Amino acid sequence: MRALGFAGSVLLALGGSALSRQPIQALNNVPSGLANAAALLGTFLMIIAWIAVCRRTFVASDPNVSGLVGLAVLWSVPFLFLPPIFSDDAWVYAANSLIVANGDSPYLVTPGELASPISDLVHPNWREIPARYGPVHFLLSGALGVFTESPHLLVVGHRLLALGGLVGLAWGLARLAPLAGRRSADAVALVVLSPLVLGVGVAS
Repeated sequence: MRALGFAGSVLLALGGSALSRQPIQALNNVPSGLANAAALLGTFLMIIAWIAVCRRTFVASDPNVSGLVGLAVLWSVPFLFLPPIFSDDAWVYAANSLIVANGDSPYLVTPGELASPISDLVHPNWREIPARYGPVHFLLSGALGVFTESPHLLVVGHRLLALGGLVGLAWGLARLAPLAGRRSADAVALVVLSPLVLGVGVAS
């Protein structure tokens, strides 16, 4: 199931990225029908693998939580280095990184005011909208903007932060589940390995 889920995430990442707003020329040349087929097949494979892992975990006498977290990270790897799928929000985060790194306030300066190619990647609906996120987000986001102005690398940096959040989610679930009379591994498998969580939480 490890390989099946990983193959699914590769297909979903490639297909979804080819359909998204992104700067990689090679992906722009992928026919939309092929990209849709790859994304749908990848999603199906991930769902099959997730269900199989959950079933195996639920009946195991002593399932390993760390192994499940490692599996979630493995399935997330293809999402880390390709353009965002499902949403253009990642380009907004990247633009805000540069705004903060430039010493400006993302609550006052919008992505559309940046003299950077990243402005064109932000969806028109959000180019002139000030940020709505909290200061802790911008503390981390601004640090990324200090190191690079590359839109793609900024998105990768935000995804690494999201991956850290995924591990934190697993840590919290593993401690909350016993309080509800459930096993930690069951909760982690059901939630953290969910294709929806990985797709929206890391890939978008």
